[in-house]
Amino acid sequence: MNHTKKILGAMAMTMLLGACGGGGGDSGSSGNSTSTQQDVSVPLQTAVANEVNNGITVNFSITGTVGGTAVTGSGSLNDAKAVSGMFNGAAVLTTTETLSGTVMANGVSQQFSTMRTIFRNPATFAEVAENLGGPVVIFPAYVYPSTVKAGDSGTLVTGTVFSDGSMTTKTGSVVRAFSVAADTSTTLLVTFTESDFDTNNVKLADDQTTLRIDTSGNIQFVSEKVTGFAVNGQQGSLTFQ
Repeated sequence: MNHTKKILGAMAMTMLLGACGGGGGDSGSSGNSTSTQQDVSVPLQTAVANEVNNGITVNFSITGTVGGTAVTGSGSLNDAKAVSGMFNGAAVLTTTETLSGTVMANGVSQQFSTMRTIFRNPATFAEVAENLGGPVVIFPAYVYPSTVKAGDSGTLVTGTVFSDGSMTTKTGSVVRAFSVAADTSTTLLVTFTESDFDTNNVKLADDQTTLRIDTSGNIQFVSEKVTGFAVNGQQGSLTFQ
């Protein structure tokens, strides 16, 4: 079970629901019908702002494998409402994110709990930095598209990972992108992808978080799939849903 606990910690330190400040909300349209309107668009930047300003709580189940061993479990992720703060001398919105739950493998269960701090540009709600309780990720300025429609996609930003808050030793990079798929007449499925690389540009992991966003900018978490983490030689592939 040690490798399972470590893999969950690694995920929490990357982008668990992080493309939108750590994830999707618990509100929004249920989206049970297939869209017949090809021109539906949703306000992506407004959706991000709503989530940051209101905070979110997501409950999920966990399935998948680590090192060929089946893993199950459940947990929750909570982003507190953003508060005003400072980072590197600039005004930011600060969010504290907590991930906790229980995983089981080979009949043995273990609890996990991790925390990170997210700093955002108050004008665009895009991330400026993340403090992962050790490593720090720094992002150059970027913006979310104001609106998106089915078929839209693109790269959002490439961030730099440092070993600690001194930001002197680079340990890797993070590439974040998005894609949009049809859903219902009032919602779209927006998938945020994060790819993590080491300093030799070797990919370490992929993370895909899918959110349902409606035309009013409400967000509903759909699923997250994490693949490729190597922990003590064990490869992991997990789904949160």
